[in-house]
This record gives sequence, C-alpha cells and structure tokens, in this order.
Amino acid sequence: MTRAAKPSEADLEALENLARLSYLVQAKLTRVADAQDLTTVQARLLVVLSDREPPMLVLAGIMGLEKSSLTDLVDRAETRGLVERVTTPEDRRSVRVRLTAAGRRRCLASVDGAQFGSQRRTGSRPGGEGVVRKTGRRARPRATPRAVTRLEHGSTMDAVGCHAVAACMS
Repeated sequence: MTRAAKPSEADLEALENLARLSYLVQAKLTRVADAQDLTTVQARLLVVLSDREPPMLVLAGIMGLEKSSLTDLVDRAETRGLVERVTTPEDRRSVRVRLTAAGRRRCLASVDGAQFGSQRRTGSRPGGEGVVRKTGRRARPRATPRAVTRLEHGSTMDAVGCHAVAACMS
C-alpha cells in the first residue's frame, strides 16, 4: 500500500484561499439575490440559464440538485415568471428550461448589482471560457492570497468574476 503524499505548504495555502474565496463569493451572491428578491439558489438558476437551455436532468447535474428538488425550484421560478419549460420538436418527452424575458432582465439586474469597484470585465460565460478583458486577453480566476485579501476588504471583483469562480467550484 502506498501512502498519500503530505500536502505542501503551498497546497494548504491554496486550499485555504479557495475556502475563503468561496465564502466571499457566496456572501456576495446572497446579498445580490436578496436585492433582487431572489433566493441564492434562484439567482444561481438564472445565471446558469443565462447562456443555455438545458434539459431538466442536465440542469439538475449542473445545479447539484436531485431532480425532485430541481422540479420544485423550477416550479417556483416558473410561477414567478422567471423561467419556462419548453419541449423540443425532436423529442416531446424531453423538457428544457429557459429564461423568460422577465427572468433575463432579473438576471441582468443581478449582474449589474454585483459590480464591485471600477474594473468591469466583459465576454464571460458562467461555467466557462474565461473572462475577456478589453485588451482581448483572457483572464483566469485566481485564488491568490492577494486577491482574496482584496476581496475581504471590499475591493474589486465583478459579477463575472463571481460567476467564473462559482462555476469552477460547482
């Protein structure tokens, strides 16, 4: 039997920074959701649906929810006019979920409400492809001690950064 290598100081520091960053992102998401009269899970649902229309089963996996819990979440969001269920012509048994116009407006208002500081990034998709800055270079979300410390003191991290980090953690 082989023993697992003892984590290095750098690994432990990175893990601690990720945990701190996770807390900060969750706290910001909660404040933004509250301002939009949404629960944190509803806000996350809107962000996930901002660039895709996944089938319910895929959405359950993305959200990390059991299908029955997702069904309840989508029911409540649908009642509020934020999302709608649609069937596809190829397979009428498959139900996809998408934002309504009201849901898209609420999602955009949440993103606008989450802006920190003066640095604004553009072109990001939650879950994915990085943040394209005005310079055209891609930025990578980092959990460096300096970045985490800046966030703890209320410095710059916009909603796109929050989404990128949240996507990395989901």
